Amino acid sequence: ANNGGNNGHGGNGNNNGPREPQRALVCSACDEPIMMPRGEITSYPLRCPICTFGVVSITSAEKQTVYQLCPWCSKNPPPEQLTVGNSFANGFKCFECSDPRCKIATG
Repeated sequence: ANNGGNNGHGGNGNNNGPREPQRALVCSACDEPIMMPRGEITSYPLRCPICTFGVVSITSAEKQTVYQLCPWCSKNPPPEQLTVGNSFANGFKCFECSDPRCKIATG
C-alpha cells in the first residue's frame, strides 16, 4: 500500500513507470542513514575488507542484473579508489573496486 504522500524521496528521475521510494540502511555504529539503490536487497556472505561493513546483493528486475555493494563504501568511496575520471557520484559498487583483499573486486 502506498502511504499517499511524497516525502521528497523516490525514483531516479525516470518517468517510465511508478516510482519506488528510496530506502536507507542505518549504520548501527553511527546511526547514519545510507541510501540504497532500487531493487531487491539481500545479504551476501562477505564483509568488505576496507570497512568491514556487510556486503549486500542488489537485484534489479528492471535491468535484469545482480551486483554486490558495500553500503558504506557505496556512499563513501575509498579515496584510493577515486580517479580523475570517476568520482563514483552514483555510488561505488564492488565490481568497480580494485582492492586485492576482496574476492569480488574486479575493477
